[in-house]
Amino acid sequence: MKKMKLFARLIFVTLVTVLILGAVTNIGVVQASTEVSGIITSDTTWTHANSPYSLTGPMGISEGVTLTIEPDVTVNLNSYFIQVNGTLTARGNSTDPIYFNDGSGGTDGNGYSIAPIMFTPLSTDWDEETGTGCIIEHAVFSSTEVTIVSSPKVCDSSFTDCLLRVHTSWSGSGYIYDASPIIANNTLDGEGRSNGIILYYSSANIMQNTITGYEIGININSDTSVVQGNYITGNDVAIRINVHQGQSSPIIQNNTIIGNFDGIYLTRQFPAPISPTIRFNDIYANSNYNIYLDVIPSAINATYNWWGTTNTTEIGQSIHDYNDDFTLGTVTFDPFLTEPNTEITPEFPSWIFLSLLLTVTLLVVVCKRRYLNTKND
Repeated sequence: MKKMKLFARLIFVTLVTVLILGAVTNIGVVQASTEVSGIITSDTTWTHANSPYSLTGPMGISEGVTLTIEPDVTVNLNSYFIQVNGTLTARGNSTDPIYFNDGSGGTDGNGYSIAPIMFTPLSTDWDEETGTGCIIEHAVFSSTEVTIVSSPKVCDSSFTDCLLRVHTSWSGSGYIYDASPIIANNTLDGEGRSNGIILYYSSANIMQNTITGYEIGININSDTSVVQGNYITGNDVAIRINVHQGQSSPIIQNNTIIGNFDGIYLTRQFPAPISPTIRFNDIYANSNYNIYLDVIPSAINATYNWWGTTNTTEIGQSIHDYNDDFTLGTVTFDPFLTEPNTEITPEFPSWIFLSLLLTVTLLVVVCKRRYLNTKND
């Protein structure tokens, strides 16, 4: 009986000790958030020491004013939004990114949705030479839409269940291509969302991004954007091009477009004289069609691409055009590349690298054990 009492006391003391240590440990990590809202009228820095920052209402950055967000800062949008009329400098790094969470954005007085982060035409364009202007670098976005009506740089970031929307503004004489952002080296995982990057009447540079899990990876509408060096896989449609009206001709080049339902889906709402440029891409192994034409009664030039084969019959069968529906235009694919484009360096998803790392590690362990067993023998 004495042993049982002693044992019970020992367990009790152990539990109390664990609880005390846990409480002490938590005291060191619990930190109240910094509540923010309203208009920023002077240069401001959101520091790691005061993180996380939680919006309690809409926020605006005044024209001529800079908001700087330090690495390893968390911004909880709480269904409010940040409107950038001045300069937003949000630069994390590879080990300490900046986190943007819960960006549903809400609605305005008319019931229209508001982008959680919006760069207006008044915001400061990014200048690559001077390294100044609006930039988001090494950030992690979760369920947050970013709308761009100017020319910031968004790079080296990851987006989960997010949308990047780029569009220009309307003038009396027509659309003006005044939104020219750089969207580069990002990873976008849609988790079934409709669009990853959607472009309206802009001239963006979309390069070296990995895009997967969307209904439409990149949705281009009457645009002069350059889409190059991207790895686009696991989407219903990798790239959709809608030539709506005007003198628009996007350039689609040096992309890897594989493992989608449709690779490139082309449509046209009104007659337009200019065809998009589609060249030097690796477009193959898309389960429905590599290129699908829909309501385009004109020719499309898709020469100098790699189709996964040099068999012209197989290439033709992977393209939906006049040969399938005589009301459509024709896709010209010959001459074509006879091997994959060696200049393409696709950004493969992280799980591929993790699998390779685990495989190599396992092989090292097995070889080491065999060596030790042989040595002991």
